Amino acid sequence: MQVMPMHEIPVSNRGKYYEVLLELTRQQLMMVEHSQEWDEEAFQQYVYQWSCIESVIGKIDDTTEKPNKQDVESLQKLISMHHRLMEVVDSKRSTTSKEVVEVRQSQAVMNAYYGMGRSDQVAYYFDEKK
Repeated sequence: MQVMPMHEIPVSNRGKYYEVLLELTRQQLMMVEHSQEWDEEAFQQYVYQWSCIESVIGKIDDTTEKPNKQDVESLQKLISMHHRLMEVVDSKRSTTSKEVVEVRQSQAVMNAYYGMGRSDQVAYYFDEKK
């Protein structure tokens, strides 16, 4: 049995699609990690592309083509990178949730003490000395 060097091993159809998913996920991960603001449109585009490729891979899985070692390695990388992406997205979601709570608390304080949101009333507060 002759062993072929890695660069000469033919990539299966499934493997080609795994590589595309890896690149998509890599790009999305970089964008999410390095961006201060959430880009919903880009994320929805990522999800759409992912689901299209996933359906193609599903059709390949329905055939008799068996995954090879390279496919399994690509899939493991993809799973790892996808988990990392979900961790970053969850972290950003958590941070955003905390910021929203802080803004709501600040609005409540501003409304209570300074009458913000009231158009024609002036708020006066008297503190009693004890």
